[in-house]
Amino acid sequence: MRQLVSVVVPAYNVGDRIEGSLSSLLAQDYDPIEIIVIDDASSDGTAEKADGLLRAGGRPYRISRHARNLGLSAARNAGLRVANGGYVLFMDADDRSDAGFISTLRGAIAKNDSDAALCGFRDYFEDTGLEKPVPITLDTSVTYPGEELTFKRILKHFGSVVTTLFKTSFLREARLEFTEKCRFGEDYEFTVKAFSRCRQVAVSPGCPYVYVHHGGNMSYSSLSSKETRLRRYSNITAATLRIANYIKEHSTSPKLLDMADNLIMPEYFMRVLTLAAKEGDREKFNRALASPDARRLLLATRKYAARKPELFLKAMCILASPKLFYRVKSRS
Repeated sequence: MRQLVSVVVPAYNVGDRIEGSLSSLLAQDYDPIEIIVIDDASSDGTAEKADGLLRAGGRPYRISRHARNLGLSAARNAGLRVANGGYVLFMDADDRSDAGFISTLRGAIAKNDSDAALCGFRDYFEDTGLEKPVPITLDTSVTYPGEELTFKRILKHFGSVVTTLFKTSFLREARLEFTEKCRFGEDYEFTVKAFSRCRQVAVSPGCPYVYVHHGGNMSYSSLSSKETRLRRYSNITAATLRIANYIKEHSTSPKLLDMADNLIMPEYFMRVLTLAAKEGDREKFNRALASPDARRLLLATRKYAARKPELFLKAMCILASPKLFYRVKSRS
């Protein structure tokens, strides 16, 4: 008997867009699934639209409403906590997927009883109608140990949380949740943490998930102001530190522990310097640069220079001319 898959769909003011995602879930060729919509205090009738679509769809579903807007991470966590399925998937409310999306990932997990499986996606640009596949550039015939996939994920930044199916028991036993109040970089943080705890992860060929770019989502509009760009950079900087600390706390892999110390922490430190420059805070920049660990962190990037040359070159620029680095970044 097939195991239930829970699909968590956070939704905030997407009443005019949620039909695409829910219709694609109702059309999945996998049974059984349950659809969990977390309405994050929408004011445009999103929950009512979702209820009408799902009521007629014939799939088990539930809709929960937040009394106030708590953000994407909190909505996903709320869905994860009530999921009944043996597997859980997170889907964005304004995206869609092919009919074989869930069955493909479920089949990949089943081959070697992996803790998770991921696949590629397609970028769809609504204004032009263009569609671009973004496949996973890994050997899809291989099941990867969690350590190895984490290493590759950090270096290449492939995949996404919305294209990854997880065993629910794995997430709960590892006590993994999204960092609430983090609105940028939360997907990357969650997947790196999760993969670092996985025994093994399967990779599926193809790109059955469709990420829809439109005027209302972040990729088009919400990064237009300097304040929002700074908030985004700050959020990702904090997420980088949390990833390093998580690996150092939970991993026993020498490979990942070395990466945390000599790649992720130096990247975090350089992001702190860059953020200070972007904010025009010279005192904060100088204080960070004068810290006892500053030179060690910058020089540590030599170890990964062949794999992350851009990070190494950035570190050398800071060491060679911090004043010039500050001026350049303060204008960006």
